Formats: sequence, C-alpha cells, structure tokens
Amino acid sequence: PGAEVGRLCGVSPSLTELIVRPTGVPDPQVRVISAEEVGGVEDHLLAQIESRRAVGEKTLVTVLTKRSAEELARFLDARGVPAAWLHSDLKPVERLEAIDGLRNGQYDVLIGCNMLREGLDLPEVSLVAIIDADKQGFLRSETSLIQTIGRAARHVDGTALLYTQSGVISDAMRAAIDETERRRTRQQQHNEAHGLTPRGALSSSKGKAASRLNPVLALLQQKPSASDTLRSTLDAPQRRRYEAMCAWREEQAVANGVPRFRVMTDAMMLRVAVAAPSSAEELAAVRGIGPKTMKRHGEALMSVLQALAHRSNISIERGSAQAHTAETLSAL
Repeated sequence: PGAEVGRLCGVSPSLTELIVRPTGVPDPQVRVISAEEVGGVEDHLLAQIESRRAVGEKTLVTVLTKRSAEELARFLDARGVPAAWLHSDLKPVERLEAIDGLRNGQYDVLIGCNMLREGLDLPEVSLVAIIDADKQGFLRSETSLIQTIGRAARHVDGTALLYTQSGVISDAMRAAIDETERRRTRQQQHNEAHGLTPRGALSSSKGKAASRLNPVLALLQQKPSASDTLRSTLDAPQRRRYEAMCAWREEQAVANGVPRFRVMTDAMMLRVAVAAPSSAEELAAVRGIGPKTMKRHGEALMSVLQALAHRSNISIERGSAQAHTAETLSAL
C-alpha cells in the first residue's frame, strides 16, 4: 500500500508499511507452473489439492470466467474432491453459505473469479491456485495478483501456484512475485530478530464459523436481492414455472447431497421462468444456460416445463368445457 500511495502522490513520502504480522506468519511462497511442462493444469492441481486435503487444509482457486469456475468444480467433484464455485450469480446469502461450507468441512476447495481476490479471512487455506496467471487484464494485474496471493498469507505453510500456458512470466506476475517475496523476507527477518515462531490462527471448532455468520445471514436475508426483485414481478404463469423448477431443484439437491445453488441458481431459474421456452433450442438461448447446463439438466428442465404446460392446457380446456355446459344448461 505504501508504494502505491507514493506513486499516486507523485512523491516518495515517508510512509509506514503494515507488513509485519505479530503472528509471525510470512507471505506465501510463490511457484510458477507451466501447463505444458506438467501435462495440463487439472491433473497437477488435483494432486496439489489432494496433498492439502490429507492434512486437513483448504484450497482456493481463481479462474477467469464463471463457466470455468463451474466446470472446474464439477471436475473436482467427479474425482471425489468436495468443491464449490463462487461468483456473482449466487445471492449474498448463498456466497456466505459456500464460504462457511469451506470452513466447516463441507468443501475442501472454493473456485471463483473476482470474489476470491480480497476481503476473505480464511486461516484454513494453505494453497491458492491462480489459473491463467499470465493473461492480461484486470483480474491478472499486479494488484489483483498480490491480493489473490495474499489469501494464503494466514497459513504458516501458505503457497501460491501461478499457472501459465508455457511458463512465460508476465510483467504483472513478476511485479507481484517480487513484492510478495519482499514482504516474506521482511517478515522472516523480523521473526529472526525477535525470536518469533510463526503460528496460524486456525479455528478450534467447526461450529464457530457458522455461529459468527448467523447474524450476518439474518441481516442479508432481510435485504432484497436482484433475484428477489425480479421474483416479485412474476405473473401467475411465470410464478408457476418458477415454483415447478424450485421443486425439481430441491429433489435434485437432496438426491445428490448438494446445496440447491449447485444444481441451479435462482437467477437462472427466474430467467427461464420469464422466457417460457417451449423447445430445447429456446431453453439453450436463455442467458446463463450454456451447453454444459443443457447436457446436465436440459432434458429434465424441458420435462418439468412441458408437464406444467400440459396440466395448464388441461385446466383451460376443462374450464372452457364447464363454461360451455353452463351456457347450454342456462339456455335450456
């Protein structure tokens, strides 16, 4: 922060940097991994995650797109690693539930884009993996990389893996690595000078995280989200479609032992309810419903929507027949 303030001010003021931690925990070690050399990111990352799981430690992974986060979570789930994705399609309450799930042991890995960059205090996390670290853009800028690497700075054995396609280090990567190493060296020198032994801040109880989040969850539940606002504008047919999909999602979540948002988010179901697709092509055109979702849930969703439409048509026909009968009887 001090260096950034100095650059913004255009001068080099005498600033105090808050780098040294009283716990003695240094910034994480940073390793650059070439996807070409290790034969692919997924298998190498899986091995690194498994080594952390073996000692009860957690992992954060950052990718560049929401779809990549969901696909990687499914890849890990299929290999027996409990993983959850975290991005803006989730409501604030669901995001906190996913983070709490990481802390209380429900998940071993959280995968996200921008939401894992800063503001998270997760001392259980010993590994941060940054996919496509060499790409240009805001999420892979010097500041963003420093912030993301810092998510492993609460653990004594913190490590950050920067995955690149060919091992080439971008300017932003080099600056972030140099700054992290500077801070790490500064902390180690402080520890040696004062005889400090690094100690983490791991929670002694899995229930503590949940108890701390309960008041926050209650507060967020009182605040309407964008999905809540859209839900309040649904007309009767749209609401029936939404409720039918909610019932289907609940069945899927219970059958597979996963949270509801892992099956399908509220925002996605609301968009489908409003669009009222009558064919698989129309369903695939709804924003957020891509090839992966169509492959996993497309047929089931269309069955739910078509069954609802069939029941509605029967009700309309029955109502018309009753009205016709009443008119005939009145004429007699």
